Amino acid sequence: MSAEPPQVIVALIACGAAGAGLCLRATGPRYVAIGAGLLAALALVAGQVWDQPRFEDLRSQPAVLVLAAILAVTALGATAATFVRNPAFFAIAAFAVIALRLPVQVGSETNFLLVPLYGVIAGGWLRGIWLVSRKRGEELQQRSSPQRDGPATVRWLCYALAASLVVYALGMAWTEDVDNAITIVAFFLTPFAALLAMLRDLSWHRKLVGQVLLATVLVALAFSALAFVQYATRELTFNKDLQDANQLHLYFRVNSVFRDPNVLGRTLVFAVVALGAWIAWRRPALQAMAGALAAAVILIALSLTYSQTSFAALAPALGLIVWLRFGRYGLAGVVALLAVGLAAIALIEVPTDTAVDRDRDDLAEISSGRTSLISGGIDLFRYEPVIGQGSGGFAISFRRKVEEIERPISHNEPVTVAAEQGLLGLVPYGAVLLLSGLVMFRPWPAGDPARAGVAACFVALVIHSLGYAGFAIDPATWALLGLGMVLRE
Repeated sequence: MSAEPPQVIVALIACGAAGAGLCLRATGPRYVAIGAGLLAALALVAGQVWDQPRFEDLRSQPAVLVLAAILAVTALGATAATFVRNPAFFAIAAFAVIALRLPVQVGSETNFLLVPLYGVIAGGWLRGIWLVSRKRGEELQQRSSPQRDGPATVRWLCYALAASLVVYALGMAWTEDVDNAITIVAFFLTPFAALLAMLRDLSWHRKLVGQVLLATVLVALAFSALAFVQYATRELTFNKDLQDANQLHLYFRVNSVFRDPNVLGRTLVFAVVALGAWIAWRRPALQAMAGALAAAVILIALSLTYSQTSFAALAPALGLIVWLRFGRYGLAGVVALLAVGLAAIALIEVPTDTAVDRDRDDLAEISSGRTSLISGGIDLFRYEPVIGQGSGGFAISFRRKVEEIERPISHNEPVTVAAEQGLLGLVPYGAVLLLSGLVMFRPWPAGDPARAGVAACFVALVIHSLGYAGFAIDPATWALLGLGMVLRE
């Protein structure tokens, strides 16, 4: 069942306002647009869930709602006041909690939401509105903020991002999974676009970049510590399905505070790559040793996720760091290591024709069914090549038109976009990838460890999204793009 016209209209307001927040040059209108997008997203969620049975307890206790609202306003006010006094705290807090999902119990259902990050985003917006109301809007107008004479590549990237937001909202008009589309618009696209816009409006300096790196690494170490506890006790914090699956294998996959080990893997990869860039540019021996030790601990935790996609993203990202640091000699070394690895694989075992046939048959199983999901997603694109199956509608459309399976979740971002949005969504998605590459690599970041680290992390994210999807709905995408725009200035 497609979305009702009011739902599509509110989604268009949310995404359109978020896109305007990325592009508008005047500070006041920019923050009004960001706020309109966030409020429309909130209205979209409220309209969708208010009549559901699991919210009956909340509806029947207005005093609880009022008390919750008072507490939320108080907490957000304190957060905003902190950001006004020290704007750097906004960036540090955003990167520290960017992957932290908390289980929220509503009725009989538990949802894992980025509650801390939403609080940081709301506090950042309140800071902006307060500064504008106090005639201090110039504090939000930095070199990396939208400007008439700003870099054309950055400007066009923001246009492409805004177009992708609007196209996604428009796709709700013909989707078969309205609930999923609303979730993506309200909990991911709109707030993450606001995050990018506000990161650009901060006064960045090298010390702040270092503080963000430190926060990222400390959080990754905390996630790793919990992963070690899980591995030692053979008990997972969340995801009973994964706990049951671990009983059937010789290995034990950890997930730390996440439901999926692949999400933990992606988060740890960012920390390792960022540390690699920091170490590569001739740090003092003691600092380099501390960084290497932290990276080693995180790598051990990463190995316990058994996330093939994460390791597939890590290797080229670290190879890029080597290339950027040591130039053509580093690139030659990376290529040589790759060649040696491939040769070793070929020499260790040359499969027979029978083995090759068996491997082909087992490929879908080994890849967690990704091959059949990808081929099915391509079929969905062929059915509707122009407008797709509708935003967020991959799973339901797959069951109805391709194959009736339990959890048809696409693990490949381009295929997901093609299946759900057709060429209408592929065009802005391709433009975002192309322009993001230009922002990250022009000028070539060989002499800048901060830009090199951000570019390598972004490459890791794009590669990970080819095996696990989650490009636009990962806040790291928007945060890395914001950092790339800032450091390019």
